[in-house]
Amino acid sequence: MAATTQGLRAYTEQADIVEDADSPAGRELVREFRDAYDQGNAQPLDYSTWLPFAAKTYNISADINDYVLSVTPICPADIPNRNGVGFPLRELMAFAPPPSNRMVYKCWAGCPVHREHDNEDVQTAYGVVLDASLHKSNRYGGGELWKVMGLAATDKKKHPDMAQRVLNRSIETYSMGCLSSYLSCSLCGTPIVYKDDKLVSCCSHMDPESNLEFYPYKDQHGQTHAVYRNAHGIQPFELSIVEDPAWPIALGDTILRL
Repeated sequence: MAATTQGLRAYTEQADIVEDADSPAGRELVREFRDAYDQGNAQPLDYSTWLPFAAKTYNISADINDYVLSVTPICPADIPNRNGVGFPLRELMAFAPPPSNRMVYKCWAGCPVHREHDNEDVQTAYGVVLDASLHKSNRYGGGELWKVMGLAATDKKKHPDMAQRVLNRSIETYSMGCLSSYLSCSLCGTPIVYKDDKLVSCCSHMDPESNLEFYPYKDQHGQTHAVYRNAHGIQPFELSIVEDPAWPIALGDTILRL
């Protein structure tokens, strides 16, 4: 399908766009993509100003035409993943202090893209996250849920096999990496405190001895609540292409081939 600026503005809604940069439609897509505005905050995507510098740090291409681009959910807000950790909307919308100096959800922009969280050496990166944005989910939650979306770029020259897999959608799932300052109980908000890797304090709603990260808790009215850990002080540092994501919804079904 032909690309349009409006389609690019709404890329986080995952319209199906696939183009080759060598075609007339692909060249038009590149032009429009460089001028596109992120829906909701009216700021231009600025990857062209920093990609050449990120390329040196991550040992990836400085040319946008060397990438397969995929739109993917990075994480939903207020919904725990299969590891039993949730990321509250208020935390994702917080302003990250120095050295990040921007909204937490935006901190995924510029992060390296890795394979299966093999992220200790950034020079082994498969690509980079060109943009991250926060959007209301239109499909689920009755308009009450939000999600962080990412525009991931996979280097075709450095990792041609993986780039081809992304392009033909034989792999289309992702998993984000981040640090957090502390965790708290989702039901009462009590911090879970560790010292020297040993549990110091925890509320009664959670079972620190259990291997499970989800806890059914029945209150005094007989209602059962799903209790999990909420992350605070979130510090994003990577996005990975994975076979088995922590969030089953982390599916990138919009592919842009530039």
